[in-house]
Amino acid sequence: MISIFIAFLIGEACLRIFLPAANIEQLPKGLHLPDKILGSRMAKNFNGIHKQEEFRVSINTSSLGIRYRELSEKNKGVFRIACLGDSFAFGFGVEVKQTYSALLEKDLNSGTTDINKKLKYEVINTATVGWGTIDEFNFLKENEAFIKPDLVILLFFVGNDFWDNLNSIERIKEGYQAEKFTPLSPIREFLQKHVRLYDFLFKIISKERRISNFLFNTGLRRVQTDLYTNIPSNKYLQGLKLTEKTLLDLKKYLSSHNANFALVIIPEDIQVLYPKALDRKGFTVNKPQMDLMKFCKNNDIDALDLLPLLSGLLSPEKIYFLKDSHLNSFGYELISRHTKEFLIRGHLIP
Repeated sequence: MISIFIAFLIGEACLRIFLPAANIEQLPKGLHLPDKILGSRMAKNFNGIHKQEEFRVSINTSSLGIRYRELSEKNKGVFRIACLGDSFAFGFGVEVKQTYSALLEKDLNSGTTDINKKLKYEVINTATVGWGTIDEFNFLKENEAFIKPDLVILLFFVGNDFWDNLNSIERIKEGYQAEKFTPLSPIREFLQKHVRLYDFLFKIISKERRISNFLFNTGLRRVQTDLYTNIPSNKYLQGLKLTEKTLLDLKKYLSSHNANFALVIIPEDIQVLYPKALDRKGFTVNKPQMDLMKFCKNNDIDALDLLPLLSGLLSPEKIYFLKDSHLNSFGYELISRHTKEFLIRGHLIP
């Protein structure tokens, strides 16, 4: 026991001496502000830099507090699409022109497809990192009278949106958006802030693609079993039920405002990159997608499941950051292009 403690101290000392802490922010300080209803929201007219090991991008918000250009009153001949979502819709790790909504807007206005060339399409990015579907819906209701969308696309990430809907309140701590509170949150925050060895090992194990591949495929790294087990847990059923209720409420609300609704389902990276980790008895790789698609079919909600597309790629690892689990610019370009085809196919845009 003493030898383990001594080895820990030596490891910690070596990291502090030879590997100084990098100046990396999860998101720029001051980007998020506390909000009684939404938990947190982005500051209006914010300008900052988001730095990580794999990228350095600008984060700018409008007077509406969204990552989109300054929005004016809706003009005649404009077809507006509001894009709801969390970090994937926000464009975590990419410049604003490389985000899902910006690429979709550019593609719709390119005139290369058989769509109404007399219309101007605006795809408004209303997403915020850390929000769940309920938060996104509340923000839309708050700003619908000004945005006036003709269509709303909800990007739903199966990796955390079920859980975010169960616990939708974010914390703001020392100017930063903090993780949703759990009993282990204070311990995790202390270790990440003060113990370099913990932070170093956590980043290697959780982010390094080759190590993750080995750990997942050998069963040494656990997966979110709640999402994929054939016998669903109470937590998953609660999250699914609340999500389904919110989707129905959103559809009803948009229908009363003469707007259409579409759901785009984003898979967890383990489903795309490490499917063997879920290829075992009692598990189904696409369980959350099956549940959502069945619900949408039964309730006449247009839905696009991106898992078959992404898992069918010859080199799916090329659409993700190497150490971060978010899509990179190639990934956003791919899913925006397929969203356009989905919208045309479903007659969701004129």
